[in-house]
Amino acid sequence: MSIEKNWRKQKSIILPNLIIGGAAKCGTTSIYALLNQHPQCLMSNPKEPHFFSKKANFKDLDSYSSFFQLEGGNRNQIKIMGEASASYLNIKDTAKDIRELLKDNVKFIFILRNPIERTISFYWHTYKKFYEKRLINEVLIYKTTDRKKLIELEEQAIKKAVDEKKIDVEIFKKIFDDYLWQFRYITNSFYSMYIKEYFKYFDKKNILFILTEEFASNPVSVIQKIEKFLNIDNNFIPKNMKKIYNKTVIPKSKFIDDTIKLLLPMLPKSFASKDSFFYNFYRKVA
Repeated sequence: MSIEKNWRKQKSIILPNLIIGGAAKCGTTSIYALLNQHPQCLMSNPKEPHFFSKKANFKDLDSYSSFFQLEGGNRNQIKIMGEASASYLNIKDTAKDIRELLKDNVKFIFILRNPIERTISFYWHTYKKFYEKRLINEVLIYKTTDRKKLIELEEQAIKKAVDEKKIDVEIFKKIFDDYLWQFRYITNSFYSMYIKEYFKYFDKKNILFILTEEFASNPVSVIQKIEKFLNIDNNFIPKNMKKIYNKTVIPKSKFIDDTIKLLLPMLPKSFASKDSFFYNFYRKVA
């Protein structure tokens, strides 16, 4: 049964009109937390329902709807109901499934970070949580500069790590159909190939891109840009604007520094070069 047909069988379903879809370790938690303070926004609890990341969820829209409950306040003033599942950018068919259920009645915010920094940060995030047992040089160093080959080698390395029990995937099998997605540290940082999927199903005017670096240097300006994009009061300034939520601290280590130095020349130039990939891409789609 399609998502839409299943939805029409149920009553009193509350669905979001805003999705902060990633990328992981780029600042989605901070944007979510700040929007959650806005009197015209109702953000999901939990922050990441991951509803569209597992097709079995589509049978239970009541549970998804229950994440958008207003505790106090006036529901009539709510204009935005949002969630922030960072998995949505990188999991196949997510854009198509969102389109099927929410049609074009949804806006997206994608937060993009320097891809080298994002790659390393997300590796360290999973390593610190003991899901990842491989050392950084085992997961980020591949002897190729060809993007297609690099993606293939990373996928092979992940499957080998599963067989050798060097990554723990059991908890992720319950949440994601593609339970290996978060271990694709490098592949997930090729933002453009994932964003193209959203351009296939949604109008570009409904997609806002934010740079992590831009948000860090001028958070008030970025929040006001987001508020304007969402057509909500852009005179509202949330508290704790400079607080960093869900920060991953990367320890200072000569071993890590040396690994990064090895990593840079092995990546395709379009990935490693901030000028040729990151900011040019942002200017093209923003």
